[in-house]
Amino acid sequence: MPIRLCLLTTKDYAILQAMLELGVLRGDPIAPLIQRKLSNAAVVSRDDIDPRVATLKSRVIFRVDNGASDNRILIQGAENSVVGMTIPINVPRGLALLGAREREDIVVERPDGSTENIHVEEVAFQPEAHQRHMATGGGSLHGEAQIDAIFGREGSTTWRRKPSPRLKLVRKPDDFDPGPSAA
Repeated sequence: MPIRLCLLTTKDYAILQAMLELGVLRGDPIAPLIQRKLSNAAVVSRDDIDPRVATLKSRVIFRVDNGASDNRILIQGAENSVVGMTIPINVPRGLALLGAREREDIVVERPDGSTENIHVEEVAFQPEAHQRHMATGGGSLHGEAQIDAIFGREGSTTWRRKPSPRLKLVRKPDDFDPGPSAA
């Protein structure tokens, strides 16, 4: 399998190191894949990570073996998994996506020894990029404006702010008695 350099935040790297230590102790079959990822990783701070790189809690749009596009949020473990929405990094496909860049092709080995090709189409959301955007005074955005602003695309100056919810005070009549159930 070809070796590729991936970018990991210091936090993602530390999480993988802990997973490796536990996996080696338990004889986990993903431990060698984690070791390979760590040995081929460039570690950067969360402030310096490219917004087009998948980190933990990123929403990634990808295709497997030229199939239909799929999108998932990268999460740490299967215990927090939501079917159809997330992919944990303790499975080969999730581990392969962690640290991958937009438009990158990754070859992943399946348990039976065959391989699958994963094409990363887009990192639709990256928490580090979102945090940087908010820290620079950016407001809460929605739709394409949020994606454009996070990735610094053309037209990102036409941000649309989310409308803030309006609360309406409703006065109850003075003789309103909630009854004994309110006690």
